[in-house]
Amino acid sequence: MTDRTAFPSPAAPPRPSAYAELLGACRERYVAFIGGVLERAVAQIDATLQARRRATEALGESLSLLEAQYQLRAMARGLHDKFRQHFEDSFRRRTAPAPTPESAGTEPCLLPDFGLPAPQDIEVSPEALQLSAPLIEATAAELAELRPRVAWLTGHRNLDERLDPLGPVAICEAVLGVCSELAGAAENRALIKQMLIDALQSALPALFAGTNAQLAAHNIPPRPVDRRPSDREPPSGDRPQPAAATLDCRSAGTLQQALAATTAEATRLTLDGREFALRHDPQALENLLRSLQAAGIDERLAEDERTIVDVLAALFDHLFGSPSIPRPIKTLLARLQLPVLRLALADHAFFADRQHPARRLLNLLALAGATWDGEITPDSALYRQATALIAEIKRHAAQDPGVFARTSQTLADWLAEQERLTDERAATLTDQLLQREREQLAVHQAEALITPIRADVSLPESLRQFAGTTWLQVLIHAHSEGGIDGAAWREASAVLQDLVWSVRPKYDPAERARLARLLKPMLATLRDRMNRAGIDPVTRDAFFAELVKLHAAAVKAGMAGPPARQVAYRGDDAEPEAMPAGEFEVDLLGRGDWVDMHEHDGSVRRLRLTWISPARTLYLFANRQGQRAVALTRDELARRFSTGEASTVGQDALPGGIVDEVLDRHGNAS
Repeated sequence: MTDRTAFPSPAAPPRPSAYAELLGACRERYVAFIGGVLERAVAQIDATLQARRRATEALGESLSLLEAQYQLRAMARGLHDKFRQHFEDSFRRRTAPAPTPESAGTEPCLLPDFGLPAPQDIEVSPEALQLSAPLIEATAAELAELRPRVAWLTGHRNLDERLDPLGPVAICEAVLGVCSELAGAAENRALIKQMLIDALQSALPALFAGTNAQLAAHNIPPRPVDRRPSDREPPSGDRPQPAAATLDCRSAGTLQQALAATTAEATRLTLDGREFALRHDPQALENLLRSLQAAGIDERLAEDERTIVDVLAALFDHLFGSPSIPRPIKTLLARLQLPVLRLALADHAFFADRQHPARRLLNLLALAGATWDGEITPDSALYRQATALIAEIKRHAAQDPGVFARTSQTLADWLAEQERLTDERAATLTDQLLQREREQLAVHQAEALITPIRADVSLPESLRQFAGTTWLQVLIHAHSEGGIDGAAWREASAVLQDLVWSVRPKYDPAERARLARLLKPMLATLRDRMNRAGIDPVTRDAFFAELVKLHAAAVKAGMAGPPARQVAYRGDDAEPEAMPAGEFEVDLLGRGDWVDMHEHDGSVRRLRLTWISPARTLYLFANRQGQRAVALTRDELARRFSTGEASTVGQDALPGGIVDEVLDRHGNAS
C-alpha cells in the first residue's frame, strides 16, 4: 500500500523529479497532520460555544452563539478536503516555477522545473500576517532549522515568511480560506478563527521538527544554497542531485513505435533489438511496468520515456496498493497498463489535465469499486460493465485514442444512471417515511406543549394527568389537520391554556366574572376537540365531572385570599442539555455522503445517504446498487455514531481522485 505522506526512500537514486516528490510529500504530510488538528479543534470549539450558550442569560447573545455553532458545523462538513484545497492553492502559488528564456519555443517537458524560484510578488492579506505572527513566534526554533532546507528545495538563497510554502503564513492562508464560508456575527467569526489558530500553535512545533528530520535524512542541506540555473552542476559530496536538472525533451518515439507494433494479446515487446515479456494473466495483479523496469527496459529508453514509465509505474503501484479498491477492480485496472502507457507517450496532456478522459476513467473505476456494497464477482453489474469497456479500449486504443473519451463518458453515464435508479427506488419509501416523520413531529411538539404543565406542581394532579394523556392525543390529532400553523392546533393549544388558567385560584371578582364568561365556550371547544380526536365519551364525561370540582375549588381558594408568594413555572429556566454523543456527526451529514455501517458479525456495509426528511428526523440509506435500503431515525443514527457502529467515509477513503493525487505527488502540472 502506498502512503501519500511517506517520503521517498533516502537510499533510492535521485531522479529529475526528486525535489518535486520531497515537496509533494511534505505537502501531503502537512495536509494529513493539520487537517486532523483542525477537525479535533472544531469539536472543541463547538463544545466551548455550547458551554457559553448555557452560561449566558442574554437572549441576543444566546442566539448569536447558536448561529455560530450552526456556521461552525456547516464549515466542518468535509473540513479535511477543504483545507487540502486551500493549502494546495497556497502551496502552488509559492512553488510555481518561473519561466526561463531558454525554454521559450521548445516542447514543454513532462515535469515542471521545481528548481527555479517561485515568483517574488506573493501577496498576503493583512489578516493572514496577523494570525500567523504568534505561530511564527511559537515555532521560531523549529523554523530556523527547517526553512533553509525548504529554501534549498524551492531554489531560494533566502526564504522569508511570505514565500515559504510550508510556513505559518501559507498555513494561515489556507485556514482563512476554509473560514471564508463562515457567516454571522463578526465577533463569532473572529473567535472561531482565533481558536483554530490557537490549536495550531501547540501542534506546529512537532510538525516542523518532524519535517526537518525527514528532509535531513534525505541529505537536504541545513543552509541556504543558490541553485539558480546558471549555477547548476553535477552533485558532489553530500549534496543531492538538483531537482532542476534539465529533462531530455526529445519526442518519445522509440517506445511509442514499439508499442504501436505490439498487438493487444502479444506476449513480447520488442524494443531496440531486445524482447521483453508481457504477461496476460487476467487474474494476475502485477505491475507490468515495474516488471519491464526490472527486466532492464530503462536502458533502452530516452530520459523522458523513462520518466513517463516511472510515473505510470508509481500510479499503478498506488492503485494496486489502495485498500479501498476491491481486488476484482484492481485486476481490471491492471489490463489498462499498456493502453495507458501508449496514450501517455503520445499525449502529455494526460499528466497536465485533471479532466483527461483516461484519468477520469481510472478515477471512476476506482471510486465505483470502493463504493460497491458487497462482493464484486464476474456476475456483478459493475464488473460486467467495466470488462466490456476495457475490452473496447484494448481493441481500439492503438488506432483511436478517442476511445478513452467514449468509454469514460459511457462509464460516467452508467454510474449516474445507477444512482438515479437508486434514488428512484428509495423514493418509493419516502411517502411512508414522511408520514412517519409527521407522526413523530406531532408527538414531539405536543409533548413540548404539555411538559411544562405536567411539571407545574401548583396545578391539580387530575388536570396534569388529563393533559399528559387525553389532551396529548387531542394535540396529536390537531397536528395532523395542518401542523402547528393550522387552525386546529392553534385552537387546541389556546383552549389548553384557558383550561389551565380556569383551575387556578380566582382572587378577585374580575377573575371570577371572566371564568363565568369563559366556561361555556371553553367546554364546547373541549368537547368538540375530544370528539374529533376520537376520545372515548366515558373518559370525556369523567373529566368534565372532575372539572366541575376543580372550578369550585378554584373559586373557593380565591375567596380565602392569596398566598404570601406565588412562584410561576418558567420552562425556559431549564438547563439546556449538552449535545448527545453522535449528534455532531449526524449534523454534518448531507445527501450523497457515504457511511460505513458496522454489523455485529464484523462485516461492513458501505451505504450512501439518499434522502433526509424535511425536519431531519429520518435518514434513508441505500447501497450503490439501490438495494438493501435502511431507514434510521436521527436518534438511532446518532447512537450508532456514538458506539462506532456507524462511521463517515472520509474523502481519503474514497479513491475518486486517486490518479490526480499520484500524478500531483510526482510534480506534474495541474
